[in-house]
Amino acid sequence: MPGMRLRSSRPRPTSIELCAGCGGMSLGLEAAGFTPLLQVERDAHCVRTLALNGYTEETSVLRADVAAVDFTPYRGRVDLVAGGVPCQPFSTSGLSNGAGDERNLFEHAVRCVRECAPRAFLFENVAGLLRARFAEYLQGVLARLRALGYAVECHLTDASLFGCPQRRRRCLIVGRRDGVAYVPPTPTTPTPPTVRQMMTDLGPPDGENAHVLHGRLPREYKQHGPSDLDRPAKTVLSGPNGPGGGKNCVRLDDGTMRFFTIRELCRVQGFPDTFVPSPVWTQAMKQLGNAAPPLLIAAWARGLLPARRAVSRSAARAAPPAATADA
Repeated sequence: MPGMRLRSSRPRPTSIELCAGCGGMSLGLEAAGFTPLLQVERDAHCVRTLALNGYTEETSVLRADVAAVDFTPYRGRVDLVAGGVPCQPFSTSGLSNGAGDERNLFEHAVRCVRECAPRAFLFENVAGLLRARFAEYLQGVLARLRALGYAVECHLTDASLFGCPQRRRRCLIVGRRDGVAYVPPTPTTPTPPTVRQMMTDLGPPDGENAHVLHGRLPREYKQHGPSDLDRPAKTVLSGPNGPGGGKNCVRLDDGTMRFFTIRELCRVQGFPDTFVPSPVWTQAMKQLGNAAPPLLIAAWARGLLPARRAVSRSAARAAPPAATADA
């Protein structure tokens, strides 16, 4: 009809995601404008959480070990390969065995890029990957990706600069093969939001929407103390200092400390309030501690969209937490 603006029939760009976890990167990629073609995750608990949020084995989820997946059937069909390959081999919170750790999957991330030849890729890992002891290994990974015809860059960033009320430094490896220079995103919250701002509209734990006060008392560690209300949260963890206490806790105005509720932890990690976490507390803590912040991923993935494709940020599923730095 004259004057009517027709919706474009052009399909949304597609993505393959390695180590999908509970869906943090999935939400970020979808917010940026990508449609998941394949999401690989081997952990049954994570696969169940993905299903709670609409990502199922009937649509795009493949429960499998990344090392066992053949990606050649997807060659020429995918715009972006992304993944938060296990960070434990490079984390300062672990043994930092690097390339010698059996959980290191970078070689399979490179293999995935080689087999399916995407337009671009985005890999997220801990800032520890940039330590001098891993420099030779990292340069080897980057060289192999460049040899496949990609312009590759490695960036250090922080989720607190993109709406997350949490200091979470991350190494992002980005690559394109379309000749378009990658432009890192401008921070959306140069003054990071605080824990108090994140918590204000939630009110005290009321048992609704995973906002439940856990009865277990956390332990305080010298190296991993609780987060302060008037600062961004410390980096939330998965493991002994996660469910056991430490950085997954907050110190209140009266001096006491408690665990973040799961809903608060979702907000700390930049998940929308519509996200459905695992109903098992230990699993929710573990999965969220391992997750890639959706807000961070969305901001960096937008720069990897195929040329002349844009997505409205207002339509993003990974909406920011209710409170902002100006709240």
